[in-house]
Amino acid sequence: MRCIGFRRLQLAIISVVVLLAPATARADWSVIENRWYSLSLGGATCGFAHGVIEKGIDTPGEKNGDLLRTTTQTRLKLGRGATMVAIEIESSFVETARGEPVSATMRQATGGPENRTTYAFVRDGSAWAVDVVEGGKSRREKLSSDEWLTPQSVERFVLERLKASAKEITYRSLDLEGGLRVASTTMTKSGDETTVLTTGTEHREIPVSVWAVRNDIMPVPSTERYSTDGELVENVTKLGIGEIVSRLVDEKTAKAAFAGSSVEVLVRSFVPAKRRISGARERDRLVFSVKTLEGELPELPSAGAQRVRRVGPGELEVEVDARRGSDATKADFEDSKYRASSALIDSDSKEVRDLLAKVGPRDPNEEVRVRADDLRRFVGNWITNKNLASAFASASEAARSRGGDCSEHGVLLAALLRADGIPSRIASGLVYADEFGGQKNVWGWHVWTQACIEKRGGGYEWLDVDATLPTRFDAAHVLTGVSELAGGATDPMWTASLGLIGNISIDVTEGDTQHSSEPRARPAKAR
Repeated sequence: MRCIGFRRLQLAIISVVVLLAPATARADWSVIENRWYSLSLGGATCGFAHGVIEKGIDTPGEKNGDLLRTTTQTRLKLGRGATMVAIEIESSFVETARGEPVSATMRQATGGPENRTTYAFVRDGSAWAVDVVEGGKSRREKLSSDEWLTPQSVERFVLERLKASAKEITYRSLDLEGGLRVASTTMTKSGDETTVLTTGTEHREIPVSVWAVRNDIMPVPSTERYSTDGELVENVTKLGIGEIVSRLVDEKTAKAAFAGSSVEVLVRSFVPAKRRISGARERDRLVFSVKTLEGELPELPSAGAQRVRRVGPGELEVEVDARRGSDATKADFEDSKYRASSALIDSDSKEVRDLLAKVGPRDPNEEVRVRADDLRRFVGNWITNKNLASAFASASEAARSRGGDCSEHGVLLAALLRADGIPSRIASGLVYADEFGGQKNVWGWHVWTQACIEKRGGGYEWLDVDATLPTRFDAAHVLTGVSELAGGATDPMWTASLGLIGNISIDVTEGDTQHSSEPRARPAKAR
């Protein structure tokens, strides 16, 4: 399993704390490869990955001929404080023996009901397009490039290059998990060594080649080890909270790694505050020095309340003023991706529509920012069971259960905004807390919402709205990414922040306690 999704599945799950029917109904599938990997984080087992390659024959009357199906499944059990969450994500990709894409399916179960998306590849003129079915709705998407390899074409290509004693291998593949993006991967050989391969009770030493692997989607490189016959033996990715290791094992060992997991990830990802921020929830403006502990600090977005200035390779100055938003364009305001219903932000679901009815109709004379704040307070009141039991549930599930953490607050508010005709997106980053998870004065990873609204004097802006707070927003936030969240639990926004987890410091350099004069909103109590 060398496709980019194999690694993205594991790392995206870590960043948001992931079985599936075949993508298409085909008969006579036979297994030709079956690989099991144990997963560990920081030296403790936390789950498994399972890769299966099957061969099948197309149904009568079709013209594809022999088919190959690559299925990649990841299951982890991770602690969020004292709560253990079991997570499953699996993707399945069907292609012809000639390396042409046919169909794919992806399912995510992250603590709530599963989200399932299917893809059918079709020719649209001279290029490939994809018919996507998600949440009962269909759409067609054109791919950015035709120059990419299917999973089994990647397998064949890499094996050929390994046998040719290549020192560098580069290929482009489709990142199904990240929203149908074409990604470039480069493998650079760093040496040869021996490693111990364990299968059942047997331990044997085998020669392997060692490769440094980078791609243009994942912010953190990995080290991979391959046997002489081209089998991936180990993948190691260093995160700030510990190395995540995938290692080739037998089925029993892999499943035991899931059953015996007790790895806590939430508390260990906290960033200790350099100093206490008194009255953090009342702060309108703060300036921070954000630094990496190791390596270069990537750019952070200047969006919503946040403005960013580069100080050096490993340092940014971040100013947050909760009273302002950031300029948006008319194209942003009209963009369907900020208005459409999706797997997690299912704004057209009955549950979300029913909740919007409870809020009541929008007053045509009311400012849109007041309406957005109205909906924010409603969500904060509606979700009464504040818990960490779900890694990421959909808006409709949050509406039904009235439970969840910041992510459920964020997606439910985003869905209500969209259902009310207000474009929205998800914001991720860190929020300061005097105490959380038994820790004092920490920055914890957090999710909130941004609404695209029309300004009084004309134009548009992105406005931060945090449904977990008693007020619309405060300055004790650091934004690391924004997304329409089309990729769900494996959205690129999550993986983009992986290099920051456990690898940054935040220090307040300037601030005031002036309280904002937000326009008053009418009460919006949950009923």
